[in-house]
Amino acid sequence: MKVFAALRAVVRAGSRPFAWVARARGWRWRVLVLTECLVAVVAGVALWWATGRLDLPDLPGNSEPFDAEAFQNARLDPKSNAYTVWRRALGRPDGPPALFAPGAKWRLNSADPRDLAWLKANREALAVFLEGVERPDAQAFPYIPLVPGARRAGNEVKTATLGNLAMLALEEVNRRAYRGDMEGSWIHLRAGFRAARLIARHGALSERTFAGVLRTESLRRLGAWADDPRTTPALLRRAINDLVALESLAPDDSVPVKADYVQEKKSFDAKSRNAWTQHNSIFPPGPDDWRILRVIEGALFPIRRARAVEPERSRRLLKQLTANWLTYFALPLEAREAPAARVSYRTSWRTFGIDLFHPGPKARLAPPLVLAKSFSRSYDARLSLVSFWTEFKIVRRKERADHCIALITVAEALYRRDHGGESPITPETLVGPYLKTLPDDGADDPETAGPETVEIEGVF
Repeated sequence: MKVFAALRAVVRAGSRPFAWVARARGWRWRVLVLTECLVAVVAGVALWWATGRLDLPDLPGNSEPFDAEAFQNARLDPKSNAYTVWRRALGRPDGPPALFAPGAKWRLNSADPRDLAWLKANREALAVFLEGVERPDAQAFPYIPLVPGARRAGNEVKTATLGNLAMLALEEVNRRAYRGDMEGSWIHLRAGFRAARLIARHGALSERTFAGVLRTESLRRLGAWADDPRTTPALLRRAINDLVALESLAPDDSVPVKADYVQEKKSFDAKSRNAWTQHNSIFPPGPDDWRILRVIEGALFPIRRARAVEPERSRRLLKQLTANWLTYFALPLEAREAPAARVSYRTSWRTFGIDLFHPGPKARLAPPLVLAKSFSRSYDARLSLVSFWTEFKIVRRKERADHCIALITVAEALYRRDHGGESPITPETLVGPYLKTLPDDGADDPETAGPETVEIEGVF
């Protein structure tokens, strides 16, 4: 009874202002209604602000997801590092002005005397490149720019890139084949595939993207070489064995994650306002966007950031996500499960996605759903993180697909030699006489599917 009486007293006290409004007349009624509206607005704003508390935990002991200093200072034995050899040739190839212009394809004009002179002048650089690809490992520290930075000197462009060295080897593939030297042609084609593996082995995302371009150019020459009647079956079997041997040079997936963490952490620590703190108005509006809404959102954006406790929320998200991904990539391939949560974000021009995995029972990390729910309010980090993860997944899948295509291309060419030009009915036909197993093309990667995956969708 006492509890019931207390509840009645609370209800009466709470309803008393409404009773005053009901009995009031004239200007008193207007003042009371205005007062109640102001109280409701203040209470609503206070409740809205209170729900924006920092609910994302930091790593235990405010620690880092890995030893960033040790990562940046890591060095391979110079005797095993391919870059130790390649540095002797970097800077020597002096290419024509448009050789590696933005958007240009990796092609040389055999009728252009400048291109022929460039090839002839860099025979020694080609020998250095071939020597480097025989090294068992590669690590580009300190960083060597893979995208050419041009310095004009007269009518020439001097570059210091691996792209020019790879171009020398890939052009030699066609030149050797034209002369009938199919074995020499494969030596240079193998150099392209092996260099791509070495560059990606301990490479950041930019280096692995470059390695994908190099693999694509090598694949474009592989089909013609394998189907050439002058290529003997013994040479095709040697090519299969060489390609299978490249599987031992699997890229280290933790390196791009660590490199991205170091880069993003520096942007947070910078005194100047980094690009990711800008509002959505820096992106082009979609056809259905109202521009007035962009103006309103732009005015409210600083308030939304403050309510979300930025940039501390993004700092914690960056650390938690990095630890989540590093825990996942530390597992062997057969032990990796489908993502536990996936965040999909749509912009006016593209949909981004990010995967979160079970950290395991011993890892003291935030659960995937907690990270996913906090992601939408991490204004400073979310775009950079989803952009990195989206591109990283594409690069990883392309690596597997390219390796699969290379092996099947050579195996099918050998099958046609043995069966009077008939192509295999299915790829499984190649298993046994030509391939031990079908290579993994990444289509069944557990990252791409999972019935237990919880998808959370939002809009930037």
